[in-house]
Amino acid sequence: MAQARFERVGQCLEAAAAGLGIARVQRGQIDPYLELGQLVIAYPRCAGKDRGYFLCYAQALRGSSALLSFRSWVTAQGQAHERAALGT
Repeated sequence: MAQARFERVGQCLEAAAAGLGIARVQRGQIDPYLELGQLVIAYPRCAGKDRGYFLCYAQALRGSSALLSFRSWVTAQGQAHERAALGT
């Protein structure tokens, strides 16, 4: 499936409001569109307010040694980055 990429959030929101697809943006950016009834929330479940990343994979890969190794590595990288940012 082809995906459009936009330089600005406003362009993405305008395209979604025109019926050209959906927009994945931060909640605060769509409030005016919601108030005017131009957009609706397609998926009401939102990630927490903390910034972060999620590792998603097919359930069939759950026990994969490659996946487990990657998960361990990327988790360690994130923890090291956090420690460095905190100066500890």
